[in-house]
Amino acid sequence: MAILKLDYLKTLFQQYDRPTEQDFADLIDTLSTTIDIVTYNVGGTGNVWDNVNSSVTIVHDQKQLTVVYHNGKTYLFDATLGKYGYGAISTTTNNYVDLIASQFTNEQVEQIIELITDDVTVIESLNIESFEKGLSTVINYEALIDHSDVTVTSIKLNNVSQQISTSGITTVTKSEGLTNSKSYVLVIDYIRLGVNKQSSNTISTTAYAPKFYGLSMGLDYDNQLVSTIPLTKYIGNSNTLEYSGVLNSMYLWFIVTETLNEIHDQNGLLFRVGNWTSDDFYIHKSGLITLANGTNEPVQFYRSKTTLESKGQNYKFEIDGI
Repeated sequence: MAILKLDYLKTLFQQYDRPTEQDFADLIDTLSTTIDIVTYNVGGTGNVWDNVNSSVTIVHDQKQLTVVYHNGKTYLFDATLGKYGYGAISTTTNNYVDLIASQFTNEQVEQIIELITDDVTVIESLNIESFEKGLSTVINYEALIDHSDVTVTSIKLNNVSQQISTSGITTVTKSEGLTNSKSYVLVIDYIRLGVNKQSSNTISTTAYAPKFYGLSMGLDYDNQLVSTIPLTKYIGNSNTLEYSGVLNSMYLWFIVTETLNEIHDQNGLLFRVGNWTSDDFYIHKSGLITLANGTNEPVQFYRSKTTLESKGQNYKFEIDGI
């Protein structure tokens, strides 16, 4: 990093230039020796420059900045919106100060301000990213929006207007019971450096229909409540279910939401799958299960044709959706 002459520094930020990380570091170092960020109340009377000339560098927390040049020094001058513009600052009708042309062009001023002011920052979260479809689950949505450097004109969550905080930090929350997937779309309209902009953020919670696997003496589970099925329940995003354990003269079941599945054992042996009345090792049919909210979900039933016995040894079977 280095302190560069301003004339040379300007050449690094001309049209079609692609400044490097080092160029930006040099820009910041150079400006830190020539720019004071000052706060001055434009309202009232008196010489507008009195406080400027006697001020020390402080951190700004205002909404908008203007670059001015005075007494051989470039300043970033912040004040209430509408009180000033490039070229002059007026505190009263009798106190009008013409500004000396800045040593930076308007385009370069915009680049400087871009480095100092932030855009809208949004942090979204959900208490649950996935849950069981059909089972009422409380979902808590929260968005923390930092808009301290812009002027926000509208915040909407799924097209519903939200209150905007004057502090520059707005929190949007929503709590509701869901039985199915839902997306939360947060749209923010705002003005930054005089330009209308929009930020759109989306976060989703996904409801998965339950899948089941395990051993049972049941011959058919079609159209029964899932709570009555004595099998292991799986909730999640996976096309694979695996049973691993001792086979003790019971039927091995897989109930899944995918179609066109393959079943193989721990040795990679692929087993034939036939229809519900065939003589293949596994039999298969389509059907329905009733979810917790009473709605029906289409599923695929797979059952070993006969009961299986592994004589006290662990054995593994896996079903994969294609």
